[in-house]
Amino acid sequence: MNPADALAQIEQTQQKAFTEQRLPVWYFGGIAAVETAFQLGFDLDSKVLQVTVFLLSLLALGVLVGSLAGRSKIRWSWKSWSRGASAVFLGWLLANVALAIGAYHLFQNLDLTLPKALAGLVAIVTLTATTRPMENLVLRLSKGRVVR
Repeated sequence: MNPADALAQIEQTQQKAFTEQRLPVWYFGGIAAVETAFQLGFDLDSKVLQVTVFLLSLLALGVLVGSLAGRSKIRWSWKSWSRGASAVFLGWLLANVALAIGAYHLFQNLDLTLPKALAGLVAIVTLTATTRPMENLVLRLSKGRVVR
């Protein structure tokens, strides 16, 4: 096998592995849940409870990241995405943040913690519901790019 054919075969194998490696649907929703718990922790009266919620949130975030890292077969890199794929991902992420902020302001006249909880719920639901469509679009726009 000549070097060009060998490189093409390696790239095809990488492309297949990258396409088959899917994010867990709960991953971004889980991050939103941790962030919501963290924000609600600021509303607690006790500094000890605030610090405890902060530390538990940090631990939960570490568990989420660790679980994703443990599931990953191949390493991800921005270089493996096209500009269009990167724009779709960042737009998706910012749109979900905007929805959560909008929900917070929509419910702001309610009691102190309820708007934060409802905004967090909006973020959890929208991120979880739209993860797979976003991922499919990113993969389609990346057109099988691999890192060299």
